[in-house]
Amino acid sequence: MRSMGILAQVPGQILLPVVLLLTLTAIYVQEANMFALWITFGFGILGYLFRRSDIQVLPFVIACILARPLEQTAREAFAATGGDPWFLFSSATSILFMIAAVASVMFLSRK
Repeated sequence: MRSMGILAQVPGQILLPVVLLLTLTAIYVQEANMFALWITFGFGILGYLFRRSDIQVLPFVIACILARPLEQTAREAFAATGGDPWFLFSSATSILFMIAAVASVMFLSRK
């Protein structure tokens, strides 16, 4: 018989408020302003609305994590080419990736 972890035995009514309090405390200690807490509450409300609307949260989280590096890379690429957007279609590989991206969006957007 496998033993469960101690946190798995704590009821959700107790564990979730404790985790929320520790998270908010850590955010306030790191940022030391109320604006960070309001942003946290805003994202919490947004997550609740996503869950109520049966919208997947994971793609939104991935987009938030990858947005800054992607924007930085795009800025560097455009700066290196003098702002010419046609460099995206300069090789067969890039054209293939563009077609695959458009096809996947079209395929996944239909019900």
